[in-house]
Amino acid sequence: MKSADGVIAVVTLYTNAETDKLNNNINKAAKGLTLVGLYDIKLLKDGVAIQPNGKVRVNIPLTDEMKAMTDLKVVYIDDDGNVTIIPSQIIDGKIVFVTEHFSYYGVIRSKDALVGLPKTGDDSSPWVWWVLLAVPGAAMVTLICTRKKVL
Repeated sequence: MKSADGVIAVVTLYTNAETDKLNNNINKAAKGLTLVGLYDIKLLKDGVAIQPNGKVRVNIPLTDEMKAMTDLKVVYIDDDGNVTIIPSQIIDGKIVFVTEHFSYYGVIRSKDALVGLPKTGDDSSPWVWWVLLAVPGAAMVTLICTRKKVL
């Protein structure tokens, strides 16, 4: 979108392969967190990248996958790959933060931050099932053996 003074905001979303390269840096700065979205945010005037004059509120729409996650955070990634967590909040399906400059920003989450998914599987030990099967099995064998003796 172009403003009256010819400034264009450009946001580039990077692929999963590109975000995987930065996950080691993310893990060093925020243990147990993983990158789920990487964005290059720029302002362009006459094709040249410029920085804002003062603080700017940034709204990044969440993907459907991100909407199913909790504990999302925003990180600033400098040119050396250093990571800093930026205060943010989720408002109306967007992650919102304030910055004074544009660069690479990422959305991170806890590795176990998926919500709304039903618990599947069985947590019980297999030996419990073997015992439950063995008792009726033993009863059947006993009945069969006893019945043969009576006949």
